[in-house]
Amino acid sequence: MNINKYFDNVIRLESFFQNFKGLMFKKSIDPLDCYILETNGIHTFFMKFPIDVIYLDKNKEVIKKREKMKPYQLASISLKCKYVLEFRNEQFIKKVNIGDIIHF
Repeated sequence: MNINKYFDNVIRLESFFQNFKGLMFKKSIDPLDCYILETNGIHTFFMKFPIDVIYLDKNKEVIKKREKMKPYQLASISLKCKYVLEFRNEQFIKKVNIGDIIHF
């Protein structure tokens, strides 16, 4: 599954600081934006809106997904996780299944 079919803007956060900051302090994100973090876990502290989250392993296989993760939560860490996708796109999260391969 290619995420470019569902999102106009795929933003890869590459530095430690970019990954740590993520979406903190943003007022919202566009449903056509997807953020890719290279990490094994996330939090939603200092966020003002819920997000959809997909966890991928090193092969970009979906190992976990979470819909509408609310602000000020700490997600569980997965040692198998290599990438996390953060977005607000109900259509995409519903089409993705555990075991799917995500291309970006």
